[in-house]
Amino acid sequence: MTPQQVSEKGDSLFEAVTAVLGREGWEQDNQWFACDASGGANGVVLRREARLAQPSQAEPEEMLKRVQDAWGKLGVHAETAVDTTLDPVRYILSDPPYLAGVNPDGSLSDLWIGTGIVNFSYVSPCVPGDIFELQPQMTSSPEPTVILPSTP
Repeated sequence: MTPQQVSEKGDSLFEAVTAVLGREGWEQDNQWFACDASGGANGVVLRREARLAQPSQAEPEEMLKRVQDAWGKLGVHAETAVDTTLDPVRYILSDPPYLAGVNPDGSLSDLWIGTGIVNFSYVSPCVPGDIFELQPQMTSSPEPTVILPSTP
């Protein structure tokens, strides 16, 4: 896979979530991280997170089922779980299964629904890529501020 392909996969998974839960009100964060791709090549991992802080109109189990079906069409076979140890209780859709770590390629996709909040996250596998091309702001620094000495 390429950085473009993992980005598109993250977009598709998030689109499936918003098609079920609505497109308005999400706070999103996408970040690239450096990693060692196969063969010691420079690689990148995409971490995409989104948060929706508003009450849901539907039952969490029904929403998870609908997202699970949509993710299945994208080739992601996520499982549902309920974590009653959290307050409020969280309904979770996750690939790999909740609390099982990450997939063999390092990827993870999950959706957490609790009273008044929804969290989506996608972590891509490590793919060959240049972090400095994907996040150019990491390679540049602002012009230094010059402070002239004051005169007595």
